[in-house]
Formats: sequence, structure tokens, C-alpha cells
Amino acid sequence: MAVDDPPSAAAAPIPADSEQCKVERMGRLTTTIWVCKAGPSPHSKVNAQQDKHRRTSKWAWAVASTNTSLGGCCTPCCRQTSQCMQAYQTLCFPCNRTSRRIERLTKRPAHPFLKRGIFFAHRDLSEILDCYEKGIPFYLYTGRGPSSEALHLGHLVPFMFTKYLQDAFNVPLVIQLTDDEKSIWKGLDVTEARRLARENAKDIIACGFDVSKTFIFSDFEYVGGAFYRNIVQIQRCVTMNQVRGIFGLTMEDYIGKIAFPAVQAAPSFADTFPHMFGSRRDVRCLIPCAIDQVRG
Repeated sequence: MAVDDPPSAAAAPIPADSEQCKVERMGRLTTTIWVCKAGPSPHSKVNAQQDKHRRTSKWAWAVASTNTSLGGCCTPCCRQTSQCMQAYQTLCFPCNRTSRRIERLTKRPAHPFLKRGIFFAHRDLSEILDCYEKGIPFYLYTGRGPSSEALHLGHLVPFMFTKYLQDAFNVPLVIQLTDDEKSIWKGLDVTEARRLARENAKDIIACGFDVSKTFIFSDFEYVGGAFYRNIVQIQRCVTMNQVRGIFGLTMEDYIGKIAFPAVQAAPSFADTFPHMFGSRRDVRCLIPCAIDQVRG
């Protein structure tokens, strides 16, 4: 999640009680694991500068910097395959021995998607596993942008793996249906986007998630209260420059596209869901998703 620009030598310190610091601290509780629909990615060694980006949660800046150096190709809408893979090589952190550690901690075989490199890279997954080992809670967050009547096999891959993670770690799960996003990006009528969200929810439910630990919601129906308060906090800490760098937006794009990333980032903070976590902010979040959904 984007929190601020990289610090410069002349930058003034940010007050510890500022909104920006508050969201930075929240941002460090978010962990992401990626899935590549096209198969395993070639892995590159992580140098000290990349590791610094990871440890300090300056992910948005890393993405924006890669976009600049590689001609603005590392965005969710990009179709320049070779350049994209070069960019993602720079940003990826290989799973390495993750599958063996998951087997040891959960006493279950690793999922075939993990063994075969379908899920091939992550950010800070080791921290989630460290917490699990110490009995510190975490939850899962994934989602679907409803733009069709039903989910095809490619859409189901992240949900199948998420189902495995929920069963293996016995943790809560939130699933965001971004009907608002599809209305903005795809030009769907609001009523149609809401209808497709309900249809897609049926396919997601059929994956067999634990009913007592799973919350599926539509943005059009649920956003408000604590959720919206977190959206505003995030929006106050992300610059227009960062959003344009990450998403490749232009001055011709709708303002809704600029504002939406905060809506998608908010569920990664536990206090967005007070009915599940109360006011707790110390619950980490693990996000299984496709590589084209990695947006900083």
C-alpha cells in the first residue's frame, strides 16, 4: 500500500502523531502473496536497495520507480509482457522454502499451486508465518471485480488457494466484491454491477469457505462507517503522483479511478471490520491475489 514518497536527506521528520505516520504504522501490518496466472516467474536476487523498500513499506515508490525506468509498463492494465516481467522481476520476492515451512507449521501438505510455482512470490510472508508460530492472529483478504455472469477457471485460482489457506491456518477471511470498480473502469451501469456481484458471490460461496469465519461484501452495499474512515486516512497519505505512477493513469481518466485504490486498500486494516475485530489494529492481513492485482 502506498504511504508516502521516499525520504530525502533534506526531508523534515514526520510527527509521530500525524495521519501519515498513523497509516504508515497500519501499512506495515499488511502482507501480500501473489499468484501468476501464466505460470512461474523467473526469479532475480534481491539486492540491498530492494530489501530496504520491503522493510520500510515504501512499495508504492518502488513500483513508481520501476515504471519510470522501464517506460511506465509495470501497471495493472499493462500488456507489454516482456517489459512487465522485467519490472516484476525487480519487485518480486521469491517464495523459496515457504512451502516447506507452511507444511511444518500447519501439519498439512503444501497446496500444489505453491509446490508447482503457480504462487511464486510474496512480500513479508515470513512475518505472517512468524506471527502464526507465536500465536499472533492474522486474517485473509481477497476479492473479485464482478464483470461477468460467472467465474472461469482463471478467476477461481486465487479462491482455491485462499480456501486452502483458511483451512490450513484456521483464520477469518474477508472477500471484497468491487462492483463500484467495475462501474468506473468498465462503464457498467450501477444496477448491473450490483447484479453481477450477487451472481459472482454464488460461485465464490461454492468454493466451500468456512461460513463462520468468512465475510463477503459488496462495496456498493457495505462501504461506510469505519470502512470509510480508513479510506479517508489512506487518501490523505497518497499523492496524485504516486497514483499516476502505480496505475499509469492520465489526465483523461475519471476521478473515480484516482480515488478507488484507497477503497481496495482499506480492507487490509483489521479495524475496517469492527463486527469481526472490534477496534483492534494489531491483526495482520495476508492477501492472496493475481500478479495483475499487485498495485503497491
